[in-house]
Amino acid sequence: MTRVVALVFGLALLAGCADGAEDVEPFVMLDGFVFCTVCELAIGPSDTLEAESEQGLVPGRPRDLDVASDGRMAAVFSSAGEPMWFDRAGRIIGVVGPFGDGPGEYRSPHVLVPTPDSLIVFEYLGRVTAVDVRSEDVRTGPVLPFVIEDAIVLSWPDRVVVSYGLGPPVGTVHSLAVFDLSGRNAELIAEFEPWSQRTDARVLHRRHIAKSSGDTFWAVDYADYRITRRDVSGRILAEARRNAEWAPDGSADSRYGPSIPPPPRMQAVHQDQNSRVWVMTRAARADWETAWTSRGITEVHREMPADSLPRPDELFQSRIEVFSANLDTLLVSEALPLLADRFVSDGRLLRYSLTEVGFPIIELMDVRLADRDRPGSS
Repeated sequence: MTRVVALVFGLALLAGCADGAEDVEPFVMLDGFVFCTVCELAIGPSDTLEAESEQGLVPGRPRDLDVASDGRMAAVFSSAGEPMWFDRAGRIIGVVGPFGDGPGEYRSPHVLVPTPDSLIVFEYLGRVTAVDVRSEDVRTGPVLPFVIEDAIVLSWPDRVVVSYGLGPPVGTVHSLAVFDLSGRNAELIAEFEPWSQRTDARVLHRRHIAKSSGDTFWAVDYADYRITRRDVSGRILAEARRNAEWAPDGSADSRYGPSIPPPPRMQAVHQDQNSRVWVMTRAARADWETAWTSRGITEVHREMPADSLPRPDELFQSRIEVFSANLDTLLVSEALPLLADRFVSDGRLLRYSLTEVGFPIIELMDVRLADRDRPGSS
């Protein structure tokens, strides 16, 4: 029987990872940051869990996956119209409402955000729905007039931050906004760097966002290595940029092929329980050219079938960087030997990949911050 696999690792975060290093200078300057030379990422032992049902396999790449307050996991997938529930062991146990346009139905579920008593479903085309975790009653909220790229809840329903796209074609102009969704219509509280206020012609790319503390949140620009911490009024409380060779440079050019390296992009941001800031970047693998030459591809044509092109995990790998709370110390900067998708919770990564025969694998990977001199520490 075919299976979708989830790997779940135990989580351990180090309070400080420079202790015990006697022969190495623990901190040096790197690209304007204080850099920890003795810190590294470590992945712990794994458990393999099955995730299959009588209805079949999980369909396609996860767009989003989160853990509800009762321990169940909820996910939306690229080729399924409805969000799906999983138990703690990763088995499919039901769907979160049917596909459709009516109350309690979904047409384009895109982002999931758990709250203490609900699962908030943000649809790509702007509709917002709250599902009660206990009763699974559904409340359909306001429809936002744009494409939702990412969303977080600072407090439900009166403080919701949305990264959105707007304009012809849909999603070409991007910005951030805070809404109050407690009424029949969405009330705009604040908008950050809206297109109408920009004085340059550079495309404003979409942002990935994550909750910080109180009424503040983190944002990273998809095509520009810029990290900002903001409050709901739009004030920037902290900011950092990276100018490393592998870092996104703000370019809107997304073309790549046998002779063009795949462009780096920001993937995700997350604040852990110790207020550290975890940033995930997608960059080209060192052997990315092999993905083309092994297929005998020297030129890409529009009519080429998608399954004949290299897979994302053959072209890209993820780099994880961990900053201190105020962004002035870079604790870790390591390229993973794999392509991850996003953060799920503290240090937990979601990874989707395919086997050589095209069989899907989903992994939940927990990483910890470790000391190179004491790899077993936690």
